[in-house]
Amino acid sequence: MEWYIILALIGTGIAAGFIITTAGGGSMLTIPLLMFIGLPANVANGTNRIAILLQNVIGVNTFRKKKVLDIETDYRLAIP
Repeated sequence: MEWYIILALIGTGIAAGFIITTAGGGSMLTIPLLMFIGLPANVANGTNRIAILLQNVIGVNTFRKKKVLDIETDYRLAIP
């Protein structure tokens, strides 16, 4: 893999991570780039979903450590 592709992946990953944590929609950057480097659409989407899952786990743990989450209320609100 060429150096500029690796640089594009790193830069897009950082930009998408920032966008996902602030507003959402970082997948609009990552999926096309993954397809551009040669991954099939289903593999690019699956790879992107793994990253989103990890970002959500880290975000929930951060909120839990800062005592921002009220787990009991959140479970009740998640039911509907």
